Amino acid sequence: MKNNPKLIKVKEPVIIIGMHRSGTSLVSKILERSGIFMGADQDNNAESQFFYNLNEWILAQAGATWDNPYNFRFLNEEFKASVSKSLKRQLKGKSLKKYMGAERRGSNSYQKIAFDWGWKDPRNTFTIEIWKDLFEKAKIIHVHRNPVDVAASLRNRAIELKKERQKKMITGLKRRWMENKLTNERIYEQSLRVLRLEDGFLLWKQYIDQAMLVEEKTGCQTYHLCFEDLLRDTEIETVKLFEFLNFKLPDGITRKFQETIVKNKRYSFLKNKELTTFYQSIRNQSLVVEMNYHDIG
Repeated sequence: MKNNPKLIKVKEPVIIIGMHRSGTSLVSKILERSGIFMGADQDNNAESQFFYNLNEWILAQAGATWDNPYNFRFLNEEFKASVSKSLKRQLKGKSLKKYMGAERRGSNSYQKIAFDWGWKDPRNTFTIEIWKDLFEKAKIIHVHRNPVDVAASLRNRAIELKKERQKKMITGLKRRWMENKLTNERIYEQSLRVLRLEDGFLLWKQYIDQAMLVEEKTGCQTYHLCFEDLLRDTEIETVKLFEFLNFKLPDGITRKFQETIVKNKRYSFLKNKELTTFYQSIRNQSLVVEMNYHDIG
């Protein structure tokens, strides 16, 4: 009689959500340096391109974008079931190899992953209800940051990306080619909306509102991590986070995190007159007060 094959304990992912420019990249790097696999195909923002592309596709199916996620409030069960069915096909075989990379080639299905893993993408904040259908026991980390630094960072990034794009299209030939192709890729601006601080703030509100409902909507355990607290008390906040994940931190790792984290990013808007004036105009709004960002400085 043949022995039964050794049972593999499948592990469900850690999924990082939160508004863009809120510190999700930092948290993803902390997880990865501690031994949690976050993708072999990460870009400069510590985002797996595989899951980034899947999230972009999900948003597009709902007629939404990262900077205008309004349509996701109309999700229904039929839509979620159709998208989930497609995702299950993508999370197997050759498609999944993009995320796994060469070193983890043996894991060819999301149903067979036996190591600690996850991914980071702010878009998860809205698509998480669909991911929950595939990963019922996923653990979710919501990273949040004060709205003024977020809005300012969004605006700065949009301006910088426009400059980079103009350099690449210096002759205008590539732009003309893209215009003639009628591509859906944004040619002129990374996001028109976030060029205005007021609209960057409104987008922050949309993401925060959605993130605070995630546990109720999905039933998945959710940990809310304040970016400013992580900068101020890196060791304490990291230990608390990993207690939530039930994951043992490598010895001495928190000290290394403290040495590399840039502390002056905490409430950096206080050094800028335009931004402090903007803060005074929004500090008493209900969601700002609820998130305890009403008494900064």
